Amino acid sequence: MSMATTKDTILGAALTTFIDKGFSGASISQIAKAANINQSLIYHHFKSKEDLWVCVKKYCIDEAINFQHIRHDTLENFVRDLVEVRFAVYAKDGMRMLVHWQALEPNTSQFYGQSITPHPLFDISDHIKELQKSKLIRSDQNYQVLSGVIFGLASYAFFDFAHVFELSKEQRDAYKELVCQILIKTLKP
Repeated sequence: MSMATTKDTILGAALTTFIDKGFSGASISQIAKAANINQSLIYHHFKSKEDLWVCVKKYCIDEAINFQHIRHDTLENFVRDLVEVRFAVYAKDGMRMLVHWQALEPNTSQFYGQSITPHPLFDISDHIKELQKSKLIRSDQNYQVLSGVIFGLASYAFFDFAHVFELSKEQRDAYKELVCQILIKTLKP
């Protein structure tokens, strides 16, 4: 196996194992067994189980969104791009389960250490600050609060309204448009 193929095999096996068992319930030996490789190969490609967990989520995100850019030219484009990204990521098989498992971990700070760079499409703090400076987003609220509002509305359908997956494409698109309209109205200065 080539290095890239081995790493992809590990990521696929880790994704399946983490979806089934969560972070705490999965072991490196289970992942190695699922990948049909020696356990030491995992440590050749990943520093730790935490590193593998973060890489699995990044792998899912990258695969789902293909490095979309978030536009800053208008509030409407910014909101539509963010909502589109969230919908694409949570529609990815297993992503919701990974997020649910992570929420059950007693110490999630281990997944957000200094060595872990947040995905640029999910760390929107800089985007919001830039749009506030440009007066495209209201500046009477803290950027972290606005980030929470955006992600809360854009993600709700996939966690507390999970039958969104059973909706037709037209119904999902209508839901997405409603979320965009609410966010645009909420964020407008």
